[in-house]
Amino acid sequence: MGLTNFGEKFSANVLKKFYGNALTPAITNSDYEGEIKEMGDRVNILTFLEDIALGDYTVGTDMNVQHPEDTEFTLQIAHKKYYNFDIDKADRQFSYVNDEDSSLIKNAAKVLERTIDTMILANAYFVKAGSFIGVNHLYLGDGADTHASVATTATGGTITIQAIGTTGTGDQPVENINLDGNGISDTLYRAGFGADVVGKAIRLVSQSGATTDWWRITGATSTNVCTVENWDGGVSVRDNPNRAQNGDILSGIHIAGDAYGDGGPVLESGWGYEIQAAIPTTVTASTIYDAIVDLSTKLNENDIPSDGRSISLPAAFEGMLRKAAEMQPDIALYHEQVIINGKVGRVAGFDIRLATGTKCSTRAGRSTAAGADATCVITPGGAGYQILANHPSFITFADKWSESRVKEAEKQFATLYQGLYLYGHRVLPMRRKAGAQLFTNI
Repeated sequence: MGLTNFGEKFSANVLKKFYGNALTPAITNSDYEGEIKEMGDRVNILTFLEDIALGDYTVGTDMNVQHPEDTEFTLQIAHKKYYNFDIDKADRQFSYVNDEDSSLIKNAAKVLERTIDTMILANAYFVKAGSFIGVNHLYLGDGADTHASVATTATGGTITIQAIGTTGTGDQPVENINLDGNGISDTLYRAGFGADVVGKAIRLVSQSGATTDWWRITGATSTNVCTVENWDGGVSVRDNPNRAQNGDILSGIHIAGDAYGDGGPVLESGWGYEIQAAIPTTVTASTIYDAIVDLSTKLNENDIPSDGRSISLPAAFEGMLRKAAEMQPDIALYHEQVIINGKVGRVAGFDIRLATGTKCSTRAGRSTAAGADATCVITPGGAGYQILANHPSFITFADKWSESRVKEAEKQFATLYQGLYLYGHRVLPMRRKAGAQLFTNI
């Protein structure tokens, strides 16, 4: 066997281990067209955004023909990793690179698995606005003043926190009606938008309980302004085409003075804002099942297929499920079966996948303390896991071993093994609804 074949065999065995053990192959899709040759290549993801229309059939009458238009998105191969190691015992070459159970191949596959899975699970913050589970942060103006206002733009909108009550500077007390019973104290203080809210869902809420749709925060500062977009990034006027004349791009909103009544709320005095899952919720053995059911409900509300759903849990949460198993008949966890793609059981319609180590991403939560300053300083222990529950249609993944070769070292009796791995991923805007996130700590 030539040296080139040794390199190809090594790469093939590493990938075989990766595709058998990693979470990524099970929780993503590879629905793309095109060939990956080098870094920066783009492949095409085709998707149909229109529903297939159903018509009433009449004997003797021609049927209307629908012409669905496919929307083409591109996925860029934006990441590359390499390996370059030597083996100084010529007689060990075959066992190291040809035996898929060799320690060298297991190690290389495990490192690749950890790298890719961590990248994929970090996309939990791309889920549809409105599909986050956690503790909401609610800020409202008083009966006479508006705490937050929105101005639409060509791509979304801008939310601005207004001064409350007096014209003084600094934080002002804000009344909190506590609409969702989240347990936050009745008095909070105005806090600015920090980086911790980017990617989260936000909506405007009135004293009367009226709300806009949930929007996705695309950018924020530590001051009083954040930018938002519709959950799918869409810029068409959905509720009423006439609203385009006033530039009301954001869905579920009716600005005061707009002549086109679309059934949405009017932004009168007393409006504030609510950030969804701004604070991690604490999950215990007695509540983790309910939290998973809530994630299932979010996907059901978005009409996501029930087959193929997965939730990727850190080890501590998987252990918590085992403690809860005797109380919940719908919890089926494996004890002796061979684990494939991290699957350790099935709960509430989800394949439970074990995200070992630090694969699940974490982020800081908002402070709940009254008197938080304008930068919204995070209190100790405010970080939480961003746990992803999704259907494979949520994210597209593409990869290829671009190079794989073996060469003799020039200055020693050793063989060098070298390889280049290319990969990329993307969550399409319309497919954000195929994911839900549990923002939680333990």
